[in-house]
Amino acid sequence: MSKIVSNATPLIYLGKVGKLNLLECIFGEVIISPARTASEILGLTPRGTIFVLLKALKIKEITFDEFLKTLDELLKEGFRLKEEVYLEAIETAKKITQH
Repeated sequence: MSKIVSNATPLIYLGKVGKLNLLECIFGEVIISPARTASEILGLTPRGTIFVLLKALKIKEITFDEFLKTLDELLKEGFRLKEEVYLEAIETAKKITQH
């Protein structure tokens, strides 16, 4: 399993929509810190909530429909996402599921 460096956003919002288990399923270790500082020290790339969902989709922890549902639930819980990022996430998810 790999590590992820992130701020608390994935913990907060994935917890709100009942998907906190995705972090454990995908990553053996989650490092919560000012992401840039920890990532520089550990040589890792900071990742966020959308990355976690796309990774879960790629390794088949969730389906495309669950991806869409979770994304919508996150937005209802106050997760902020630019429209172009939202659309890009959906396009990326479609590409993942077509392979």
